[in-house]
Formats: sequence, structure tokens, C-alpha cells
Amino acid sequence: MIKQVIARVIVFLIAFLGGLFYFNHLSTAGKTEMSAEMNQATLPVLYIQSEDQYINEMHGYTGEMDESMLKDTLTPVENNKQLSVYIKEYDNTITSLQYELLNVSGNEVIEKGTIKKLTKASGGVIAKINWKKVLTEKKDYTLKLTLKPDGGVATNYYTRVRYREEFHLKEYLDFVNYFHDTTFETEKANEELKVYMEPREDVSNNSLTSVNIHSSMESLTFANLKPKQEGKMQISIQELGDDTISLETYYVLSAENSKKQKEYFYVTEYYRIKYGEERMYLLDFERHQEEYLNPKLIDSAKNAFKLGIASNQDIQLATSSDLKKMAVVRERQLWYYDYKSVSMTKVFSFRQDNAIEARNDYNQHNIKIIRMEEDGTIYFAVYGYMNRGRHEGTCGIALYEFDSNETTIEELLYVPSKSTYSSLKDEVEQVLYYNEKQQFFFLMDGQIHRIDCNTKEETVIAKNVTTTSAVSSKDGTLLAIQDNIKPVKNTKIVVWNLDTGKRSAIQAKKGERLQNIGFVGNNLLYGIAKYSDIKDKDNDEAIFPMYVIKMCDSKMKQSTTYKKDGIYVSQAEIDGQALELTRVKKSGNDYVETDSDIMIRKEEAEDSGLLFSLSYSADRYNQLYLVFPNHIYITTPPQIMTTREVIFDDYRTVTIASRKSAVSKYYVSLNGQLLNGYSKAGDAIQMAAEKGGDVLGSGQQYIWQSGETPLYAGFAPEVDTIVARDVKDSKNACMAMILQYENIQASYTDLVLADASMDTMLNQYLGKRSVNLSGATLSQALYYVGKGAPVVARVKEDYYILITSYNSTDIRYTDPVKGMVIKESRSQVEEMLADKIFYSYIKQ
Repeated sequence: MIKQVIARVIVFLIAFLGGLFYFNHLSTAGKTEMSAEMNQATLPVLYIQSEDQYINEMHGYTGEMDESMLKDTLTPVENNKQLSVYIKEYDNTITSLQYELLNVSGNEVIEKGTIKKLTKASGGVIAKINWKKVLTEKKDYTLKLTLKPDGGVATNYYTRVRYREEFHLKEYLDFVNYFHDTTFETEKANEELKVYMEPREDVSNNSLTSVNIHSSMESLTFANLKPKQEGKMQISIQELGDDTISLETYYVLSAENSKKQKEYFYVTEYYRIKYGEERMYLLDFERHQEEYLNPKLIDSAKNAFKLGIASNQDIQLATSSDLKKMAVVRERQLWYYDYKSVSMTKVFSFRQDNAIEARNDYNQHNIKIIRMEEDGTIYFAVYGYMNRGRHEGTCGIALYEFDSNETTIEELLYVPSKSTYSSLKDEVEQVLYYNEKQQFFFLMDGQIHRIDCNTKEETVIAKNVTTTSAVSSKDGTLLAIQDNIKPVKNTKIVVWNLDTGKRSAIQAKKGERLQNIGFVGNNLLYGIAKYSDIKDKDNDEAIFPMYVIKMCDSKMKQSTTYKKDGIYVSQAEIDGQALELTRVKKSGNDYVETDSDIMIRKEEAEDSGLLFSLSYSADRYNQLYLVFPNHIYITTPPQIMTTREVIFDDYRTVTIASRKSAVSKYYVSLNGQLLNGYSKAGDAIQMAAEKGGDVLGSGQQYIWQSGETPLYAGFAPEVDTIVARDVKDSKNACMAMILQYENIQASYTDLVLADASMDTMLNQYLGKRSVNLSGATLSQALYYVGKGAPVVARVKEDYYILITSYNSTDIRYTDPVKGMVIKESRSQVEEMLADKIFYSYIKQ
């Protein structure tokens, strides 16, 4: 009897323990068993064939896009000849190519067709487009190319097209290939490339990360790195002038270090070249080189990971409180280091190991670490173009969770966008947060959205938002939103705590207006201006004279940060712990610039406990190291691990209704890259002039171009003088002259009766072509006269003139108050227009 009882107990225990093991196995192994590697890239890549090389690499879009934004490259068509398109098929079979030639805005089809006769080429096929219509010289078009691979989805590719009798394209491309190839041959470069370089003593030559036309020959030829180019260099044309070209290249380099370890680098080059009958002239050159992170490169003597030839400007770090867990983003790759297990996990990367392939290296996306938990869990977002995976060929924001115990990533949410990466990134980088309530916050198309990741419910918490009217703290937990995007009308700033949902308000006193500046840590800086001090209140670009800068901490306690008697701050920018102030003072009824100022906050900077350190060598110049504190020993190269992606069967995509932002955006384009966006064209033009770049509008149209203002231009005889009844109506007279010049039906009397602001009139009659240039200099505004468009300028309050021609010494303008055309020296006109209030439009 006792034996039977014991036997039953043993059987019960075995069954119980077996069940425990089974269910425990399911709960701990479920994620890894239901996971897989990210899907490989599947889409073809297109190129334009130019004789024996392929240029203007194009990546496909499978989702709906704003076609006015998709013109990253410019394809020249010479002599109205056919255009050859090379299709790199990969594992696809392509039997036809559809094309549409559209106007530059992408809303009118000029011609379309289907190419069914394809010619075999190495790795793909070539389609030849023979234009049915004669293209208009120097006019830009949008070319949309559509493929539908067997068994695949329709995929669209885009480029701008411009026709001219002769662009000298072959000569330009030959020169770029020659210059690039010669930089790898030190002796030859020293003999032949010196004539193109303009070395300067004030330019630092201690890093290969950034090299330009003013660098030394040693820097140009990679010091003693002895690199090898992996794969081919890709060339993309950015712009073409009458005798100039701007283009960008990218390629991957490798180099062995002293331990025979191979290191890889992503390199971009920018060229601006002027054509000459005898020779080419290099007007500008820049090269940027960034090393991919290799976890095996440790330096035990420095107690550091070697990041190599790299800058620390865009490196994101997150650590646990004991610093034994770390997340770092380098070159669009997210890595996780665990000190205890001595392992480094590649959490996310579209790039696969060291494979050199166009779809791997396409750089129109980025990663943002939202936060890292103490157990190593990382919440992060990938935004921009999706190179591969379940969302391949779309643009959007993907929210992920990394499980450090299971070495898996799980997509929590995907929000597709019709915008390109270049326009999406400014908004995403400004507002992006995920809290413990599983609420996801982000800025897209001028609206701040909140999505509940459990219910997929989406709420708009703020509309008509710009990247200046809404600012967030570095950790993303605090968000400050102006009640009105225009500071001249704004009387309230709402501060959100995105963790708790609590909202607090900063309310202006009667007769005052408020403007966001930004956060230093979790302290909000904002400026206050008296409404009575704001001149030209109808001009959105007018000076906002802040008489005091205040700080508000996370508990809404406020204090005065900056105030000087008789001095006003017209612009304030935060750079780390520094507050840089552009200042003005009153001169009669106007403001004039005075010395700038800078404030350094003496509070302790945010310290992750890790340090970036530079170490110099004659072979490679400065190299960057990530140094750990003394209680953590970096002595052994970590084991390298890769994640698997959790497979799920529920729907995690939330599509937001497409909406055009009500606020115009202007982008500074420099060396083929779009820098930060601006809500004011004048601010963007100032930055472009300083950097030597161009300004693009939301539809990628040129707003302003460095070096493209002719020495003289004019069309004064074509503009009939209209006399204003009084000073107050001078703006209406200027607008009436523009409309007459453009053959737009509207009379001076109609304008007087409406009595709208200059901005309102331009928007009403010229729409998206209108540009408020206020804040730009007179010389910069003359760019528009050079393009054939008159410029309205404000002399003083309510007094406007119309500029119609200029040369190197004089300017001719129509004064509607005096009823006459006046010619004066540029210096006199510049002094008269010191307010820098200008308006114009893009001439078609």
C-alpha cells in the first residue's frame, strides 16, 4: 500500500515538474522560436546610363508618396536625345518599364508611355525612352518610372529631368572620376591635383573625417591610411548651371590596421565644377568619412572602444545607471554592449555585415534611442526610407522594443508617411517619445500625434506646429508648444509632461507675447516681447524683439535668465550648454543690429559617465575612442551577436490621414545634403549664404542659390508705374505692378479696397510661388530680380517700393508714392532698406 502511494506521488511530481518545465519553456523561448532574421531587400535599383557608366541611383517606393518631394537627383537630357535607364534586377524579372513625364510639382502629366523592348545588360536590363514631345530648354520636369516585378508590387522611382543642347556631362563625369581615382595615388596627386586645391593655413588638417578644397594634399590623399575602395563609386547630380555642375558621390572604403584587422568607412564627396574649354575648374570640394563600428576594436590601455575615423557630433548614447550596459548609434546602426556577458549585439541595421550593396548602404534613414531600461531593454525608432524588411520601399516611423535577454527586436508600431526622409527627419527629431503607458508621440506634417500602441487609437494633440513653435527636452519627456505658431500672436506656452500627461501653461501678461527658444536639460528657455515693441505686425518675418529671456524648470518655477536695458534679443539659439544671442537696439522707429552675446550655463552638463577621447597618429590623424570609467575594464573583445525579429500576426500599422502642413518650410541644401528646415525663408537664406549652400522649398523647388545671382539684371521698361494715392497704399501699388507684369487680372482699386497685408496678397495671387524674404540682405534679395521677378521692399512703416533692375553699382526701383522710377547707388539703397523687409516670388 505504502509503495503504491509513493509511486503515485513520484508520478505526480514528474508530471508536475514536466508541466512546469514545458510552460516555462514556452514563456521564455516563445520569442526566439517565433522570430526570424529581417527579410532581405527585394526591390530593383535604377540608374541613368551615361555612356559607359551608371549615375543617379534611384531607390523604389512601394507606398503612396508626395511626388513633389521626390527629386533627389537631376538627370540631364542633351539635344532632346533618348534617355537610357539601367534596371539592376537582382532576383527579379523585369519585362517592361512605364514612365510619366510630369511638371515639376508632379500634378500634370506631360507625356507617358510603356517600354517593352528591353536590352540585356550585366546584372539587369536597359530601357530606352524616346521622347514624344520636344522638351523645353532649361525647364525642370519630374520623371516617374514604374516597375512591376513578376509577383511583386508596383514600385515607383523618381528623378528631375532638365533639357539643354549641351551640358558637357561627359567632361564633368570624366573629371570627377579622374580626380577621385587620383586621390588614391599620392605621388600622382601631388603632381596633378595641386592646381585644383586651395590650401589655407587656418584650416585644420588633423582629421580625415572632414576634408575640403582648403585642406592639405596629405589630407586629400588619406594620409597614410592606404585605403582600398570596395565596389564602385556612385555619382548623383544635384544641380546644373550654364557652365557649372554640383554632384555628390558615395562609396565604401576598407583599410587594415596594424593588427591586420579590416576597418570599413562610409564616404561621401561633394564637387562643384566649372567647365572650361582648356580645363575644368574645381570651385568646391568636400569629403566626409565615417567609420563603421567594429566591436572587436578595443584598446585596453585606454579602457575604450575604438570608434576610429569619426566625429562625435551625431553619436547617441544611453547607459544603465551602473554603466555596465550601453546602447550606441553609429552610422545608422544600433549596438548594445553588456559588460557582464562581454557581448556586443547589433540590435538594428539595414546594412548586412560588410556586404557592399546599394540597397544596404542607402542612407536615407536614421535611428533614435528613446530610452533604455536598467535591464537592457531598449525602445527605439527607425525613421525614413525602409531599405528592407516588411516595410521595404516605404517611408515612415517604426517603433521597436529590444529584449536583451532574448536578443530579439519586436515592432510595436509602424506609421507610414508620404514625406521623404529629408523632410520627415526635422519633425521626428524634434518630437519623438514613447512612455511607460505605451503611448507614442511624434510630430508629422505639422501635427503632434499620440498613438496608444495597445488600442491603436490615434489622437492629434496639437495642430499647425513647426519645429520652432514646439520644442522638447533632450530625453523627450517634456514638450513645450506655443498656442500660436506666430510669436507676434502668441500669448501662451503649454508645457506637457509626456510621462504623466500633466499640462501646465505659461501665460503672457497683458500687452506681451511669448516665443519658445528650447530646452537646456529639462529647463525651458523662452523669450518675452512687448506687443508695442513689435514693428510691422502683419509681416511674419519681422523682428520679434525680446526684452527678457526666462527659464522655467520642470516644476514650472520661473526665473530671469537674460535682460539688458535698451537691448533686445532678436534671435536665440541653444548650442549644448551655451545660449547664443543675436541682439538689436532701437534707432528711431526701427531696430539696428548690435553686438551678439553668449551665455554659458554653469550647471553640470548631462554626464553619461562615458567620455569621447581623440588620439592622434601620423597614419590616420585623429581617431575617436569611447572611454569607460575605471571600475569597468575593457580588456577583451566582446562576442558579437545579432538580433532576430519577432514574428507577429496582428496589424500594427497605423495610417494617418495625409495632411499638408499649413506652414511653409525651407531647407538649406549643402553638398547634396538637406540641413535643418526653417519656417522663415530669410533665416534659411542667411544660413545658406554663410555655408555656401542653396535653399529649397517644401516641394524641392529652388528658393535661393549661392553664386547664382547675375552681376546685372533688369526689366524696368516692362513694368508700368502705378502711382499710389498715399504712403499707406504703396504696398497695393507695388502688388498691382507685379500683377500687371505677370498678366494676372486684378486692379489697383481692387487691392486698395481689400487692403490686405503683403503676405496675404502674394499668397492670394501667386500661391506657393510667393516668398517672404524678410531677414535676407538686399544683395541676397536681388537673386529674384536676377531670375526675372520684381522685389517689393519696405523703406519704412507702410512705405514700399518695387525693385526692377540692378548692376554692380546702382539699383533701379519704382517709387509708387513719388510716381517715378529712381536710380540710386547700391549703398544708398542698402542704407534706405536697413529693415531688410523684402517680398518676391518664383518666376515661372
